[in-house]
Amino acid sequence: MPLYRAEVTITMLGPLLTKSSAPGAYGVDSVCARSAAGNFILPWTMVKGRIRDAWRELYSLAEPQSFPDPAAVLGPEVDGEGGNRSNPEGNFSRYNTRLFGADFVLKEEDRTRLLALARERNEAAAPGERLYDTRTRISQDPHRHAASEDMLQVMESPFQAGEKYVFEGAVEFQAATELERDNIKRAIVKSLHWA
Repeated sequence: MPLYRAEVTITMLGPLLTKSSAPGAYGVDSVCARSAAGNFILPWTMVKGRIRDAWRELYSLAEPQSFPDPAAVLGPEVDGEGGNRSNPEGNFSRYNTRLFGADFVLKEEDRTRLLALARERNEAAAPGERLYDTRTRISQDPHRHAASEDMLQVMESPFQAGEKYVFEGAVEFQAATELERDNIKRAIVKSLHWA
């Protein structure tokens, strides 16, 4: 089955956070996901998950022949318990997917703009302050309607509210025929717009 490649750009409106499991600066609970080179990313697993969610919704709304079945292209659904529906034991047998990709990386112009803002902020900052701004969130106690004890979260927030940020990447997929290729490509585009 031939492999097709589509270059994709995703434009996001700030603020946004794709949480990394890497430790951050002292006192920062959630840091933005970065590539090995230090560039901000949208992880492929997140992008594929958004495509899957949107594709599933669109498939349920569309006429039977107008949209490809998401399970046939994206592979079986994960059940949340360590396995998938076709493999309930959770062993390492092949996970059949025909959609592949890599992390989407923040466009260089946007990265340069963020670094310039951070440098400008740091020149006026006290020594030891963080490179990027942070945002805080609390968890509210449902009975007292006050902040729950020990429930303050500090998140790294380099992306400014209301600003547009462009992430670039590629999506590859397999298709047996040209008609199937066109249908899958259309489904990916519609799913990304839907998400």
